Amino acid sequence: MLLDWVRERFSRDQDEPVPGEDMAQRRGFIITMCVLIAVVLWFTLSIGETYTILVEMNTQVVNLNPDTAFVALPPSSVQAQVRGEGTVLFGLRFNAPTLVIDASQDEVAFGPLVSPPQGVQVESVIPPGVNLRKEERVTRRVPILSRAVIEAAESYDLVNQPILTPDSVAVSGARSIIDDLEYWPTEAHRQTGLKDSMAVVIALADTLPGLVIKSHTETTLTATALQFTEQSRILKVEVTGLPTTLLMTQRAVEFDPATVEVTYRVPLSQYEAALEAPDFFATVSYEAILADTTGLVKPEIHEPDLLLHSIEVFPAALQYYESLIEQ
Repeated sequence: MLLDWVRERFSRDQDEPVPGEDMAQRRGFIITMCVLIAVVLWFTLSIGETYTILVEMNTQVVNLNPDTAFVALPPSSVQAQVRGEGTVLFGLRFNAPTLVIDASQDEVAFGPLVSPPQGVQVESVIPPGVNLRKEERVTRRVPILSRAVIEAAESYDLVNQPILTPDSVAVSGARSIIDDLEYWPTEAHRQTGLKDSMAVVIALADTLPGLVIKSHTETTLTATALQFTEQSRILKVEVTGLPTTLLMTQRAVEFDPATVEVTYRVPLSQYEAALEAPDFFATVSYEAILADTTGLVKPEIHEPDLLLHSIEVFPAALQYYESLIEQ
């Protein structure tokens, strides 16, 4: 009937008007129908022929002993080269069976696991099989390594290094894998312009998927930034650990110069406290002087219980000599 209708449409005089339909629409519709008919006829004739195709089949692991773990994962899919009629292969390509891998075995051949429909021949399987490498399953806890970059805003500093909570994770897997783990990284994260406190949940990196089980998959990173200012203070350098014999001979160690300038960054709220802190001083131990062979020693800065950042000392090293103690 469809062919008769198309033949009738073509046999009409091109100038004969068709009620409710102009000439361009009629021609376009007829051409479309012809193309569709040709495609259907071609498909009907071709689908009955014999073909060779590759079919991808997913795998599923069963019967893995809970006390063991894989050292390397079996393939998640295999490819089978099959030959058969197109009508059967068409359905097989879009509805391929799942191959079940029995993990209680040490070696598995994939060929016998492929059960093709009737009339389909399996020519080859890639890969042909797998050696299931397994070891004793162990569990231990490793520290979490942060891959987050937190930057304070201009004129602000982080009060301390960002903190992870929890800062470790229990990992379970094959002994050779777990014994080599030193830490577990987080996903990369970056935040800039921090002016206050922050807390952000960061996922643990999906390292060794399928081989290692983690006790949790995320951690919380917290950080605090305060506004800092630069400041400096002049400190007199003192000697510690002078022997009694040196004091009895009325001799002491002098430095050149006798003071050092210490520059640092401090929160605005602690500006005055840093200027007046009595426990902010510089020393050189007499033991360090005795061990020196260069004629220069580096002073040690004793910091007060304040948030001091970016501490620098000038000069970094001092000359020294013995002198009489003035009475």
